[in-house]
Amino acid sequence: MLHATLFSIISSGIEETLAVLSALAPGKALTQTWPLVSRRQWVSKMAEKHDALVSAYRVKLVRKGYRIEKRSPFVDYRPDIYATRRRRRLFVEAEIEATLHSDHTLNQLLIMYEYLRKSKHYLGVLVVPCRALAQACLLVESTFGDSRIKIAAN
Repeated sequence: MLHATLFSIISSGIEETLAVLSALAPGKALTQTWPLVSRRQWVSKMAEKHDALVSAYRVKLVRKGYRIEKRSPFVDYRPDIYATRRRRRLFVEAEIEATLHSDHTLNQLLIMYEYLRKSKHYLGVLVVPCRALAQACLLVESTFGDSRIKIAAN
């Protein structure tokens, strides 16, 4: 709640931001030394977290003998990582805490799930930070109900 509120006001001026923060935390003195980041910096940090998750999981897959493919076999779905080993096809989506419950994530998982149902050799993995593991398990189990999409904490 607080993060969403901060995100919505981050582009406003410092006086408006301080007024909203004072309303959220009554009785606490807020000064202009409170660290504020711009929207661009916040989005950049999110992208860095996402890329770090993808890179770390890609290394794990290579160590397990998977070959990282450059192209997705589907025209309408491009996973963060598409890897193969023998007949197994692995589709990996990585999400951070801030994007786990977004419509885009749900749409990506729905498309992934539809492809996973087409072959027993297809396996899906949702990679999340350790702090978001319980939320990811709840999201996948409540949406799909089976174990076609595995959850990996990184």
